[in-house]
Amino acid sequence: MKALKYILSAILLIITIFSCTEDEFDNTDFVSTAVAPNNVSALLKVTQDNTGLVTIAPTGEGAVSFEVLYGDGTATPAKIKPGKLASHNYAEGNYTVTITGVGITGLKSEITKDLEVSFKTPEFGTEPIVENDAAKSKQVNVTVPGDTNYAIFYDVYFVENGVETVLSANVGETVSYTYANTGLYTIKIVLKGAAIATAEFIVTDFEVTEILQPVQSAPAQPTRVASDYISIFSNKYTNVAGSDFNPYWWQTTIYTPFDLNGDAMLQYSNLNYQGIQIGTAQDVTSMETLHIDVWSATANTIDFYPLPVGIAAENEKFFTLNLLADQWNSFDIPLSYFTDLGLALDNIHQFKFVGSGSIFVDNIYFYKAPSAIAKLPITFDIPEINTFEAFLGAEFAITASPTDSNNSVGRIINYGDGWGWEGVSLKLDEWIDTAVNPTITMDFHTTTVPHKVLLKLEDTTSPKDGNNNPTVLEEVEVSVTTTGWSELTFNFTSGRKYDSIVLFVDGNEYGILGTYYFDNISHP
Repeated sequence: MKALKYILSAILLIITIFSCTEDEFDNTDFVSTAVAPNNVSALLKVTQDNTGLVTIAPTGEGAVSFEVLYGDGTATPAKIKPGKLASHNYAEGNYTVTITGVGITGLKSEITKDLEVSFKTPEFGTEPIVENDAAKSKQVNVTVPGDTNYAIFYDVYFVENGVETVLSANVGETVSYTYANTGLYTIKIVLKGAAIATAEFIVTDFEVTEILQPVQSAPAQPTRVASDYISIFSNKYTNVAGSDFNPYWWQTTIYTPFDLNGDAMLQYSNLNYQGIQIGTAQDVTSMETLHIDVWSATANTIDFYPLPVGIAAENEKFFTLNLLADQWNSFDIPLSYFTDLGLALDNIHQFKFVGSGSIFVDNIYFYKAPSAIAKLPITFDIPEINTFEAFLGAEFAITASPTDSNNSVGRIINYGDGWGWEGVSLKLDEWIDTAVNPTITMDFHTTTVPHKVLLKLEDTTSPKDGNNNPTVLEEVEVSVTTTGWSELTFNFTSGRKYDSIVLFVDGNEYGILGTYYFDNISHP
């Protein structure tokens, strides 16, 4: 009987495992969203002994294996796992090495690298570039341009407080090092090829600098209808009128308005504590979240207080903002965090910051889940939702139709300054599934024919390319053959989901000028 019990238990266990495994394999959602490996690269190093032995260290995000084709006539590529090296002996000569990253679903990304194997002493061409990073404080970037002779890679020696750090890169690429302190430093660059001999370039008394203010704006805020937010300070929204961003509370903090290329921010230096007096007290009980963006080079944490009218000091509640240096830190604080601590939210009239250092602040507002969302079909009956963002010199506005003054449409003015890529974009709150329906239609008005219109769909959650654009996208171009209004049809074939629409009306041709109108973007 005991043996029978164990047998039955084992059978039940096997059935349970099989059932779970089958359920897991039935869920194939990851296949439709999988992307090829991103940022595939490789570091090529050669031993300095005249043997031509080259090691290849591939890297890539999302790669589960790599294939390396040596480029010297070897027919079969080497297959290696992440973190491993491929080694190969080359004769003197010039080669093209192909590195392929393979993802878990078999999708591949391929790059090539030029390789020069020579037993001659390597030579610098253009002088190496050593410079402070434009956006990251105390970071130094070193680049050896690709016009070297007989070289494959280089080492850079950074020394700080007696500690030496050596970083390597292939010629034409960049290495970066972040110092703990500003000051004058010596940086040595050693150029290496297959020869025993090397070449050196030394920079003495290079001044490492610190960035003390943001060099780019805070992240763009989403479009919201007026009933879905209460904004205190933001360029994106309509703010409560009459707020005082430097009420005198006997603090040592120094307040200075800061403008970054037309983007207004709040700057608080020498911080101990600082207040904001809201123009009129606000009942924020209908909101759900408090948002704030903070940038600092020196502050690690800031305590952030929303203050109701008449609250006693011992009853104040705060949320600690933990900051990463030299970048914008965005916080979306659930208002339930404060109500759970017993803070009333029906009469908020001040904010308070407590901490040290210097901070830059932007986008202080309360918000709730949108009562209207950006999704297809797109018309322009709710301007706050369907406001496209223009780029590369184009101009967007919601205006009356050129043929019907009672109908609101989108208008694009092209000034011909975007090298054929002026356009407008809209981030959607609801995804477009082209597997369900591959067709998108649009009403489009032009006075010039023939005219090309390009519609691009993007997955903004996909990895970014070198221009910070999503790598998962699909583009469809159509030609307009009649003036006035036309219904355009775009057929997409990828079968993917997308959450952004980008519209180009210049047909990828430089210098196209004109005014165009569009409406009723639909996914029927």
